[in-house]
Amino acid sequence: MPRKRQIMRNPNNYGTIKKLSGNRRRPWMVGVNPKINDKGTYTYEILGYYEDRTEAMIALAEYNKNPVDLSRKDLTFAEIYEMYFNDKFVTSKKKLSESSKYAARTAYNHCKPLYKKVFADLRHRDLQNLIDSIPLKRASIENVVLHIKGMYAFAMREDVVQKNHAEFLQISNPDDEEHGVRFSADDIEKLWNNAAIPFVRIILIYIYTGWRAKEFSTMPKENVDIENMIMTGGSKTDAGKDRIIPIHPRIQQFVKELYDAPGEYMMPSIRKKGGCISYDKLRKLFMDTIKEIGITTEYTLHDCRHTFSSMLDDAGTNPVIRNLLMGHSGKDLDEKVYIHKTVEQLREAIEKLP
Repeated sequence: MPRKRQIMRNPNNYGTIKKLSGNRRRPWMVGVNPKINDKGTYTYEILGYYEDRTEAMIALAEYNKNPVDLSRKDLTFAEIYEMYFNDKFVTSKKKLSESSKYAARTAYNHCKPLYKKVFADLRHRDLQNLIDSIPLKRASIENVVLHIKGMYAFAMREDVVQKNHAEFLQISNPDDEEHGVRFSADDIEKLWNNAAIPFVRIILIYIYTGWRAKEFSTMPKENVDIENMIMTGGSKTDAGKDRIIPIHPRIQQFVKELYDAPGEYMMPSIRKKGGCISYDKLRKLFMDTIKEIGITTEYTLHDCRHTFSSMLDDAGTNPVIRNLLMGHSGKDLDEKVYIHKTVEQLREAIEKLP
């Protein structure tokens, strides 16, 4: 008769795994930090509940390797977010812009299904299901993913969780930045004919740089090399961040005027000292200015970027250089490393625009 397989016992004070009765989605309970109560029996702090024994064993092993603060194990997603927001934007010595705070709050508003969930109990599938359900464009979903990852980095630092379940989140929405309405040649000419109007100059800067709306509106002046006429910036995506845009000769004076004006940002806030312009104010100025100079097409700020992309195509720009200027990923870009030659190629591509 075959011998019954024995399960190896865990070391003393290692913790325990028990399967709870009933029809439970996560029946395997893991207890740690054993103590003897008044009755002489062991009591445990609950580490968590798991779907199968293997998952429970892994959790127990990870806890013993790197114990977490169990006093925080019941904190909800909403509570962790507030702690993360306070740490990043309130108590941090690094002062971030109002637009950054707004983006963080906006991201949180799209996470309502997770608000009351215990943060330590969340798994990758919970986060991925949320991301898949958000009915927004890719750029907006990227903002949500960015801040969820930030929450996990904070939670791991504070010993709330052991594993970053946001690390491998994926966005299924295709990049929608190729869609838009191109400014017609006649409308671009109207902009140049009205370049004495300050905000018209900003619209032309957008058209000739391809910056996303917030990339330029929140750009600190330290990102502008006025001597070499280069701007550096971009949103926090792998291909989009820290990209270099040489300044087209036709808009160099406009950029210099913004650079020389008071304030830390290229587009400072009108009301709030030390801040940058809000997106709502930016959008309103754009719409009012378009109407003021007699353009009847209902363009959006994003259409400036679409126009830049179209002009690059018209100029026969090398696809690798175009991807670098647009902040897009490409199969020929193993690494985004800007050498001197590449910067000159970017400048040559920019200067081919009409």
